[in-house]
Amino acid sequence: MTAWQSTGGRTSGTPHWSDTRRFDLVARIASGIARLRWRGLPPLGSLDALTDGIFVMRARDGRVVYANRTARELVLMASAHRSINRVDQMPFELTTPEGVVVPLPRTPALRAARGETVIDEICVLTDQEHGQPERWMAITAVPITSPLTRQVSSVVCRMRDCTAERESVEHQLELGRRRHELVVETMALTDPLTQLGNRAQVTRWAHEIGAQPRTGVTALLLLDLDAFKTFNDSLGHGAGDALLLEVADRLRALRRPGLRVARLGGDEFVVLAEDLSDQQAAEQLAAELVRDLSITHHSASGMQVLTTVSAGIALAGPDQPVVADELLRTADLALYAAKKGGRRRWVVGDAVLVEEVQARLVTEQAVRRAVESGALVLYLQPIVDLTTSGTVGYEALVRLLTTSGELLSPEHFLGIASETGLITDIDRWMIHEAARIVARHPELVASGRKICVNVSSRTFASPDYPSVVREALSRNGIDGSSLVLEITEHSLLHDEPQIHEAITAVNEAGLEIAVDDFGTGYSALAYLRLFAVHRLKLDISFVAALADADGVAASTVRAIISVAHAHGLVVTAEGVEHRWQAELLRAMGCDHAQGYWFGHPVPA
Repeated sequence: MTAWQSTGGRTSGTPHWSDTRRFDLVARIASGIARLRWRGLPPLGSLDALTDGIFVMRARDGRVVYANRTARELVLMASAHRSINRVDQMPFELTTPEGVVVPLPRTPALRAARGETVIDEICVLTDQEHGQPERWMAITAVPITSPLTRQVSSVVCRMRDCTAERESVEHQLELGRRRHELVVETMALTDPLTQLGNRAQVTRWAHEIGAQPRTGVTALLLLDLDAFKTFNDSLGHGAGDALLLEVADRLRALRRPGLRVARLGGDEFVVLAEDLSDQQAAEQLAAELVRDLSITHHSASGMQVLTTVSAGIALAGPDQPVVADELLRTADLALYAAKKGGRRRWVVGDAVLVEEVQARLVTEQAVRRAVESGALVLYLQPIVDLTTSGTVGYEALVRLLTTSGELLSPEHFLGIASETGLITDIDRWMIHEAARIVARHPELVASGRKICVNVSSRTFASPDYPSVVREALSRNGIDGSSLVLEITEHSLLHDEPQIHEAITAVNEAGLEIAVDDFGTGYSALAYLRLFAVHRLKLDISFVAALADADGVAASTVRAIISVAHAHGLVVTAEGVEHRWQAELLRAMGCDHAQGYWFGHPVPA
């Protein structure tokens, strides 16, 4: 009985035999002959004089459409000791146009049909019971791509008897070298955990796609698991690896032409899709991936955890270059925007988005650099008594000094600082700087003026913030009577026990508490009596709306002032820019006010 065995050798790229140019020419001739034969033209004998067997296999159905004389002789020799009629016993059978059954080795040809150049050696195990020795054939399979569809249309195979060569030491060494190169190349292009392609493989794929003529859109989708760090930390790295493997398996199971998947590292995966119709097709693919990669993970303890993914999409049209680094950078910025918008989202990166995100990242770097190098500047804006028009205090406002010497106001960087966690460092710097200013100006204490310092809910809820306040007071040798901490009304609902403890600790240090931006959140007046706060700051939106003809804003302001006074709170209106606003607020009984009408912020 005859069977075929493969050494499993493989390489991609140019074949490693001496006469490469000759075989390339042979491949083109054979492919051309195959196409002519396909159209029913008379047979051509251009390749029959070659000592190597050449045959052409049609990729879509595995049918041999051309075989030269040597190929037919080698096939018949390999099949000489078995019945051609027993095709059911052959591992892979093909039939030439002349009706010759060709037991073509399964692995090399089929791998080549998937777009690889394959070099392999096939063992022909003949009928050893009758004394027939085993023979080896060298098989080289080269994919031929259609210029119209850019898909593999046929496979040209070269085969020759290499039994004698295998007996030489040199051949064994060469074969070992090829196998070693294959292992090294595979390791260099493969992610060790998931066995998907890695970043280097993505670069190679992009180069291959870009080197071909294209009519469709190429899309690179960068996928990132939402909250993977939390998943890893709570369930362990073993569970994290299991989740990554499950994601890899689902991506590997995608059955679409022109789709390739890879893992960049961590929880980032890449899907590279070519020949899409348009951007909408790329977004449809992203929607399917976001949906299909929502995985419910069952931990060993029985806990069920739902993991989701977000995606950034980078596109390259048929007339645009396909460069892996550029696509990855654009997709990464798009992923950043998707993450910022929430989980289970995708965003398409374009020039406008890239510019916006880059500007945002530049600002983030500037904030980080300013915090680390001390390039923050404190400004003070006066707060006046509406009855006496005298200055009763100042609000401390932070500015950021860039490397170019530009001063950025809070609206340009505090949002980013909050998202990145840098707001905590800024808050701590501000309380220390405000305490230093009080220590340098004892007249503030003597006149009863206070400096109001904003603190984010994130910082105020941290357990160590009261100790930060006490350290600032101690380092500057002052008590807390000249400082007021401004917290948002949302902070009161953030973590009630924690906030109670923080307010109590700050009060014990001598500082007052003001509820800032009142009216922008829950506006739960009942909370004013639950917490030991002293002041209430009316949000600027109410002051700006006092001019509305319907009088709703004015009625609301009167009600807030009345309730605040009932709780013994001092009310300060923010954003007063006109005389009439100040006079109306004074008539309503508002205690204090600040805004451009009274003075702009100035360096401390």
